[in-house]
Amino acid sequence: MLDSAIFSTVMASIFAGLPGLRTSLVLFDTDVVDLSDKVSQPVDVLLSVQLGGGTDITRALGYAATLVALGYDARPEFNRKLAKKLRKLGVDVLVCTPEHLADCMARIIKG
Repeated sequence: MLDSAIFSTVMASIFAGLPGLRTSLVLFDTDVVDLSDKVSQPVDVLLSVQLGGGTDITRALGYAATLVALGYDARPEFNRKLAKKLRKLGVDVLVCTPEHLADCMARIIKG
């Protein structure tokens, strides 16, 4: 669990520094804690977080669902028409799951 907290905190702080992104940071065990207001302070987050107890996935997903929109087929829901317009202008639009994040970002960075 600590590895996930470290990875999530570092990645959130990186994305929070990018313009045009809204970044949230939520850590959980049996409680759900929204640390989005501290996302630009990863060291403070990591020094203050205490993980332990069980893992309440249902509660965490319920909270996360209030932050993002997923369609009925569990795919990210976003304005596809606007995304196409942005792509035509050369703006990168990224919609992916965490396991594909590194590959997607690498493709964007390489151009």
